[in-house]
Amino acid sequence: MTSYRTVIAFKFPEARQDAYGRTQYVETIKYLPIDFLESRSVNASSTIVTQPLQNGDTMSDHMYRQPTTVDLSGKFSLNGRNWNNDSYTELYNTNDRLTSIEWVFEYIKNNGSLCTITTVATEVDSPDQFYYDEQGNVRGNINPSNTRFITRENMALTSISWKEMQNTLEFSFKFNEVIMIDTEIYEIDPTDLNLPQSIEYPTTKSLGTLLFEAGDLPKAITDTLYKKGYIKDDWLREITLIGGDIGIIKQVLIVQAVAVGVAALAILATVKIGTAIVTATSAIVPVGTIIAAAVVVVTAIIVGIVAIFNRHKEKEKQKRAFKLVNGKPDHDLNRYQNFMDDVEMAVNKAGSNITIYNFTSDSEQEICVPIGGQYYFISVTKLNDDPYFKSDIRVNGFGVEGSPISNMRLNWSPVDNFMNLNENINMWFKDESKEYQVYLVNPNLNDVINEDDGSKTVLKRKLSSYSIWICKGSIKEQITNIQNAINNAIIEHDFK
Repeated sequence: MTSYRTVIAFKFPEARQDAYGRTQYVETIKYLPIDFLESRSVNASSTIVTQPLQNGDTMSDHMYRQPTTVDLSGKFSLNGRNWNNDSYTELYNTNDRLTSIEWVFEYIKNNGSLCTITTVATEVDSPDQFYYDEQGNVRGNINPSNTRFITRENMALTSISWKEMQNTLEFSFKFNEVIMIDTEIYEIDPTDLNLPQSIEYPTTKSLGTLLFEAGDLPKAITDTLYKKGYIKDDWLREITLIGGDIGIIKQVLIVQAVAVGVAALAILATVKIGTAIVTATSAIVPVGTIIAAAVVVVTAIIVGIVAIFNRHKEKEKQKRAFKLVNGKPDHDLNRYQNFMDDVEMAVNKAGSNITIYNFTSDSEQEICVPIGGQYYFISVTKLNDDPYFKSDIRVNGFGVEGSPISNMRLNWSPVDNFMNLNENINMWFKDESKEYQVYLVNPNLNDVINEDDGSKTVLKRKLSSYSIWICKGSIKEQITNIQNAINNAIIEHDFK
């Protein structure tokens, strides 16, 4: 004899072993029969959108449907036709069927598992059992091709009410439909000149983040501390022998002490500022990346730090030097790390008004950069001769649809050093609000990074070696703020 039963299906991650003995989780469809269904109510509604008119009437121009809701109520029992049904206990076996039922449905609710609610034909005299054959088809005493009522898919269980009794578990479930949409993908003919060209959105970092990720500032300060006598050879030797992860000091001092030998460190004192920085980074940072910009920034910053250290007397250096205490480096290692943290935090805070964008490739491109609440579309095309590029900049649009900016100062005139950024000499353009200054920077053209003119010419032709620096307010004030922030941190740590 055939009867119709309500069945809830959902996907459950099952742990399986692969051929190598590794555990893999595979989602399989699980069917949950309802022992006894008291009521099933479906609510399907739509909303008509109305707009008020000037004469007091209303206009309705379209409508949209609301998610369908399904309410189920009934009972589960330890007795009756499904007393030995294991659909729930195989998912979570608590040795008690009713407890397993509670756990499964609350798992579905808490994890947002989408369910399919259907009414299928079953044999009334047989317990509701479901299993898969070798082809993955559902088998048991059900007929999946014989259903009654509309099958409701993508239903989320949003509310559960339990009434727990001795041998039975009464329930009330509320399901809400999650409406799915299919996204259409259109093929675009790249040869159609009536369509806009592809617009790139360049990578962006604040100056503080750039310096932090590059790690150049701690390296440069450590190099300067050693040159000026604030790091002693015996302390340096012990630090390089410490195992484990001790952060940036490990990266910096091992490069200096192990690669060239402690005895040869005195040679570094005669090398010009910035060379040690470039040596430490060139092996891991390819020329032309945005991180290379940090090298020039740090080089400029260190010039100010050296000026402070040069004013210190020899006795003061000996007092504040990082050295062994009772034959161990630990005490001054902590002091060193605290000092570096404070300096880095000060620079990050001081440089928060400077944002840096990087070009995404070496090909001609149009990029979109947000400045002061508006979008600036910068089109870059190649030239055969120096400066090898020219730019067309429009605001709030691309191509002919945008308006040319009114505050263009230079077309393509990159600056090679952070300290040389100057509103009156080499600013690229100002935004329409005149609150932001924009500069074109290529640190690879600086002698500190590339002394060879041939290499500079090659990098002039690589668009990816340029970056866009956007400063809110005066760039001169930002440079001063960054130098003062570092200087103040040095003074606060009593390097005087």
